[in-house]
Amino acid sequence: MVPTPIPTWTLQTTDWDNLSFTYTPALAVAITLDGMVLDANVVGYGLGYETFSSPIDVDGKRTNLRTTWVENEEEEDGGHYELLGTWGGIDDLNGLADRSMADLAPGSTVSAISLESEELREDIVVGKQPKVSETPLAPGSYEFRFVAIDLMGNEYPSQEVAYEVAEDGTTTVVSVGGVPTS
Repeated sequence: MVPTPIPTWTLQTTDWDNLSFTYTPALAVAITLDGMVLDANVVGYGLGYETFSSPIDVDGKRTNLRTTWVENEEEEDGGHYELLGTWGGIDDLNGLADRSMADLAPGSTVSAISLESEELREDIVVGKQPKVSETPLAPGSYEFRFVAIDLMGNEYPSQEVAYEVAEDGTTTVVSVGGVPTS
């Protein structure tokens, strides 16, 4: 299973009425915890930050790791990741969101969970100061889409964008909505 990438794109055009956007690929990376690649969803954003949620298993219990990318032009990489903690998610029985986050305890065994298949992937033992960072995607083929969710829980997915990452890290869009771009 390949990780769900966090693509970095330059927005070219927007059509909010039809949920249609045009992007130019720039960079595709994966978020990592102590070097272990995580799948991630964007769950919040604002001026200067973007918050991600990654499904993980901690010592046999499924939870979500919350991280935030904080933009800072003065830093070498343009910003940094902050580890917010683990979050229990939405209760299946009553639909209520967990109202608290917990620290990721040193010595815990953490396994990445695939967003696509729900399978456990590699696992690590968390060190004293867990580090969240990013790594360039390995060469290969990837897909992504945006999903807008309204207050009633209805989902409105965008078209899939398929792209390839070359050996040199170059990202090329190969199709949008199943239609080849070339």
